[in-house]
Amino acid sequence: MSTSGLFLLIALSFGVIVFILWPLIGAMAVDQPAPDRDRAAPPSALAALRTDHAAIVASLRDLDFDFQTGKLAESDYRQQREVLIARGVATLQQIDTLASDAIETAVAVKRAARPSVISASDDPIEAAIAAKRKRKSTVR
Repeated sequence: MSTSGLFLLIALSFGVIVFILWPLIGAMAVDQPAPDRDRAAPPSALAALRTDHAAIVASLRDLDFDFQTGKLAESDYRQQREVLIARGVATLQQIDTLASDAIETAVAVKRAARPSVISASDDPIEAAIAAKRKRKSTVR
C-alpha cells in the first residue's frame, strides 16, 4: 500500500471514529451548565402571546386544509373553527393591551426625562410644528 493510500485510510478512520463518538462528546459538554443559561431572562409576555397567535393561525390553516380535503365533517369544522377564532381574537386583544401599555410607559418615561417646557430649538419635531403654525398664521 502506498503512503498516500495509508494516509487516506488513517484520515477516513479518524473521521469515522469522531462521527461515532460525537454524541458522547456532546453529552459531556451538556452536563456542565453554561453560565448565561441560568441568568437568561424569561421570554416576555408579549413575545409569548405573539407565538401563541402564530400557532393559532397555523392551526386554522391546518383545519381549513383538513376540511377542504374531506378529513373533517362540516359540523366539527365549524365548531373547531369558532373556538380557534375566539382564541385568536382574545390573544390579539391581549397583544394590543400589552403593546399599548408598553408604549404608554415609554412615553411617560420620555416625558419625565424631558423638561416640562419644550422649546422649538431643542426638538426638531417641535421646530417643524412651530414653523407650520407660523406659516398658517401668515397665510390667514
